[in-house]
Amino acid sequence: KGSADALPFGDGTFDVVLCLGVLEHLPPTVRQKALQHLIRVVRPDGTLAVVVNNEESRFLSEESRYGMSSQQDNGYFVGIIGKKNIKSFFAQHGFVVRTEGSNFFQSLIKHVGRKMNILGDSKLLPTLTELALRLDLNFPWKGDLDAAYADQWVISARSVAHSGKI
Repeated sequence: KGSADALPFGDGTFDVVLCLGVLEHLPPTVRQKALQHLIRVVRPDGTLAVVVNNEESRFLSEESRYGMSSQQDNGYFVGIIGKKNIKSFFAQHGFVVRTEGSNFFQSLIKHVGRKMNILGDSKLLPTLTELALRLDLNFPWKGDLDAAYADQWVISARSVAHSGKI
């Protein structure tokens, strides 16, 4: 256990560091420190894998909670951070950054299913969820559909500071 803005691990501890579904829930100042700690704890030739929300998503833009400007009294926060900012941050710190894919199909099921009121169907939901997962993994690039409708992107950042490898 630890705080995202003060990870309790030594420098260069991990070959791979995953950050999944966290960054959008950190207020901007905490998020910046957390990103610095991710870089700190990955080995010089290590990899970061980060899930970030999609600043261009038409689905997310319809959800008012993503417009939060400050943390609520109960500690809750969610905001749109986007891949451009994260990719730029890692690139500025000597990482080779790639967008690995999106969760377009999962987003489609979630948002359209909510609008059609089918998410409560206990038999249909697991089947749709499994199908969306398989489609997203097998087809990581969906062209303009990714940018317009995916809720999230998967970003990888490979440190090449000491190894010279990608």
